[in-house]
Amino acid sequence: VYPSHRYMPFLECLFATLPMGKRPDLFPASTFAGCARRSALDWNTIRSCHDDPSENWRLQVEAAKNTPSDHDHVPWVVLDGVHVSENTSLLQAVCDAYSQRGGKDPACAPSKS
Repeated sequence: VYPSHRYMPFLECLFATLPMGKRPDLFPASTFAGCARRSALDWNTIRSCHDDPSENWRLQVEAAKNTPSDHDHVPWVVLDGVHVSENTSLLQAVCDAYSQRGGKDPACAPSKS
């Protein structure tokens, strides 16, 4: 739905906001809505995809087929075959790997703050 320079800030926000490890209950929708808002993404579009029971089930089945057994929490991020620590900036890790291959993306531009 969104190009990488649009969704990477959303994933970075979730990575920074959500607690690491296993959790038996659901995360509040407000967490995701807040990250969507801060990333200038349309929360209603994301929510409608998430709330579609058929799509939700399809994604869960696909994830289960493709998730190795040693991945015991989310988000579990592997970059170039190496697990990205929960204490690492996800955006920085992706940008570093991407730029090492000559890639350039607006999401990876140095901050001008």
